[in-house]
Amino acid sequence: MPLLAYAQDHPAPYAEAALTSDHLIPGEQTSLVIQLRGAQPDFRPAPPAVPNTAVNFVRSVTQIDTQRQLTQVFQYRLTSAKPGTYTIPPVAMSAGGKQLQSPPVTFHVHDPANLVSLPTGLSGHNILAGWFPAKTNLYQGEQCPLVLKLYVPEQLRLASWGLPDPKKENCLAWRFSMPPLHQLGQATVNGIPHLSASYETTLSGIKPGTATLGPTQLRLVIRQRTIDPRLGPRISDIPLELTLPPVKFTVLPFPEGAPAGFQGAVGQFQIRAECSKLTLNDTDTTEVILQVGGTGNLENIQPPQLTGSDWKVIDTSKITRGEERRFISGVVTYRQLLRPDLDPTPNTPSSIVSIPPYSFSYFDPDDKAYHTLTTTDIPVNIIPTAKPNGASTDQPEINEKVGSAPDDMRGILGFIDKPTAPRPAFTTRHSLFYHLFPALVCLIIVAIPIRRKIKAASASHPDDQKKKEALKNLSEPADTRTFYRRAGRFIDQWLHPNQELETILSERDKLCFLPDDIDVGDIAPDRKKEIIALLKRCSRITLILLSTILTTPDLPAQENHQSPITNHNSPITNHKSQITSARDAWKAGQYQQAIDIYQKEYPNPAETPADVLYNIGNCHYRLDQFGHAALAWRRALAVAPDHQKARQNLRYLELEQGAFSVNIATWQNYLTLTTPQVYKTLFYTSLWMLLIISLILILLRPRHKVPWIILLFLPPIAATLAALGVYYFPDSDFHTPFDAQAVSLKKSPLYTEAHRQEKDPGGIPEASYLKVVAVRGPWTNVETPDGQSGWVASENIGMVAPDSTQIE
Repeated sequence: MPLLAYAQDHPAPYAEAALTSDHLIPGEQTSLVIQLRGAQPDFRPAPPAVPNTAVNFVRSVTQIDTQRQLTQVFQYRLTSAKPGTYTIPPVAMSAGGKQLQSPPVTFHVHDPANLVSLPTGLSGHNILAGWFPAKTNLYQGEQCPLVLKLYVPEQLRLASWGLPDPKKENCLAWRFSMPPLHQLGQATVNGIPHLSASYETTLSGIKPGTATLGPTQLRLVIRQRTIDPRLGPRISDIPLELTLPPVKFTVLPFPEGAPAGFQGAVGQFQIRAECSKLTLNDTDTTEVILQVGGTGNLENIQPPQLTGSDWKVIDTSKITRGEERRFISGVVTYRQLLRPDLDPTPNTPSSIVSIPPYSFSYFDPDDKAYHTLTTTDIPVNIIPTAKPNGASTDQPEINEKVGSAPDDMRGILGFIDKPTAPRPAFTTRHSLFYHLFPALVCLIIVAIPIRRKIKAASASHPDDQKKKEALKNLSEPADTRTFYRRAGRFIDQWLHPNQELETILSERDKLCFLPDDIDVGDIAPDRKKEIIALLKRCSRITLILLSTILTTPDLPAQENHQSPITNHNSPITNHKSQITSARDAWKAGQYQQAIDIYQKEYPNPAETPADVLYNIGNCHYRLDQFGHAALAWRRALAVAPDHQKARQNLRYLELEQGAFSVNIATWQNYLTLTTPQVYKTLFYTSLWMLLIISLILILLRPRHKVPWIILLFLPPIAATLAALGVYYFPDSDFHTPFDAQAVSLKKSPLYTEAHRQEKDPGGIPEASYLKVVAVRGPWTNVETPDGQSGWVASENIGMVAPDSTQIE
């Protein structure tokens, strides 16, 4: 049977044989299981004859799997008496008159004296341990099975088997597999019954030299029953820390003479290549499934290489294996996208009639030689696309209309020839500049009653003008008697006399009531100024100059951190040549080239126009890269949430691939006629209007209040509707920020823990919407819209806001 037969459906019936453990000691019991798949045997096979070994029949079981395939299982108990290497011969069976036999099985029986004795300190019991590698001389990168056997006395009553934790030097090893509790063996050593358990792993050397695995720490838990004088019988768990000695290996270098295509594959392999799409246009892509099967370092090998130059490799991805990744035998599958690399001259006939062979080189450590495998040609039929001379024509598109229901669509919407100017990408923070105008209106409303209060407080009394004129008359030149008469008249008319004023009045009486022919002389200038100052102070006249001109302070210019926004419907002119090249690449079916042109022009997705992201998604869709297409369309919606073409294509793709998507009601689609920013603007505007109307009613007290009271009820209603529009807007970042949104780039397993040890992990369809919870190295914890959560490989998802872009 070919080596790749286990990758396909086995021809029924066929027989298998396996041992529970193939490393034993004399007297140890293990199980031999013989299975006949796809048929019912005519009789029970006789136990095989093995030297120095007793083989006894235990039971037979009939099983039916999920594909309704019949399997007959025969179990035998095998006990060997002497050390050595033994081979169980093929077991003959007949089914429906057809003779079948199981493959031979080899096992090893080791001398107990070669085991390592590990003291436990409990009742003088020791635990026996042994390292059993398949070989100790390895070539660089060669996979080697390694078994660790433990023999624990039954009297210790082991409660928990720990997991070995070895140190690694110049080697790599998978985490040890836990021994199945239902497959524990039994052995008698020095008259003491023991339980045996096998830990298995796969080891490989890194570079030529010496490799060491260990020392190895192992923690077991022993359960003991003791008698407490006060509380009676007690059961306690005692941890037991063991240190196992290291095991050493020799890593050999590769011999000289490696072929040009050798990339480090070590083992024995076979390859296969198949293609299901054999008839295609010269601009279409096709998918080739490559398989490498056999025994060796399967996890580290590279895919077979395509020979010839008539085809262009667009993408090569590895289909992740499950639990079998730790095994050295199995199959690795690759998915490769190809496109014909034709002569660009229009209407040139295609010379491609087949996909050329694939080659794969490996080193066989058994015969110490290099080998190169080659597949056969895959015949294909290339249909040329007619093009007029000197120009390219549009690729036939399905005539879909914007607004069509995704359930009724037959294909995605077409390419946008003239992408529009970019919008600020991944923006959720409302601009503070918008709030300056309503805030200024509120300040003006508040300033009006304040101005009235100030004006009322500063209004002058009618007598103030007379006081000012009287004081002005005092300052005019006059003789002494005239000055004192005016001063006394001012005091009598406007002031209440005090000690200082009485002095002035006394001076007036002495000077003004003398005969006129008596010369009283001129008043000293300093005395005159002192009297005028005193009268002004006592009159309590304060000249207040009010400025009734209200000026608005210059508003500080707000720094614009976003790219400038221009008319959304105006075409971009500064990148005309690049966009034209991308358009020509699309017309010619060179979709990957169109993507490369766009990504060279816009290296940062956060600064890429929505129409360009939409076109990139269309190119990925044509290349059957559905995960990348969904990611590009989601980024387009992050830039422009009202981009109906991107939304329509995304919904169609999610339905086509059965991907996880956000559950959107029909009425929510009407919200996408505009953007969440519009709803946010309406929300803030309503709140400002509510504040402005309240200030008008409270401070300005308009004469007709009924219209203002009616208007007072409208802003809360509008604000509530706007808030609901933001909350229920589909695919917005209100609930999940853009830097926490992701898309599955390929169909990926969903593990409950951050490793690939589960047998049946859940699956995430390609192009599914995911919420990122946490990132731990190569693993990302995600949640799906239907409530599932788990870990996926980070390389299998794409972030909507790449490189942890700071969302504003």
